[in-house]
Amino acid sequence: MIYAKKLGKFKLYKEAKVKAMMPINEVLANAVNDLTKEDEPWIISTEGNSIIARINWKNTTNISFVEINNEMQNFEYCINLFDDYKYTEGTESTTDTASIELGSTSANHSAFYGLELRDFHSIEFGVNHNTDEKGIIKTNFTTDEIRDRIRQYVEERGYKRKVF
Repeated sequence: MIYAKKLGKFKLYKEAKVKAMMPINEVLANAVNDLTKEDEPWIISTEGNSIIARINWKNTTNISFVEINNEMQNFEYCINLFDDYKYTEGTESTTDTASIELGSTSANHSAFYGLELRDFHSIEFGVNHNTDEKGIIKTNFTTDEIRDRIRQYVEERGYKRKVF
């Protein structure tokens, strides 16, 4: 068992029991069908020897007394498989904003590459372009579920996390 630190608390993460040792091409051939759930916004794909989960989790226009702000945030989780039955993982997140304030405008782009865990919650006033919700917008986002599900999927097929 592995303990993963989450927001100052420890969460138990169970390593999956190996069901069968599968070569990379078999793992990837079934990954999209096995990992995709109809009721969630994640897009699962395979590229090369990787399983990738992508989400555009925030696409809003926020309005305040002095500012109008457009914000788009994307997140990508990736597991790379190797022939020695090991895997590595990484994330990429990007944020794009454009603002109009009293007398000025601004635009910003930021990106992060590495391994990032997110648990984000916000309440804002404006428009959610993903759901067409208007007024008070609640945004919730966590990476735990998709990360743990993809880890379990590859570990059940005989892959272990590569330690550097």
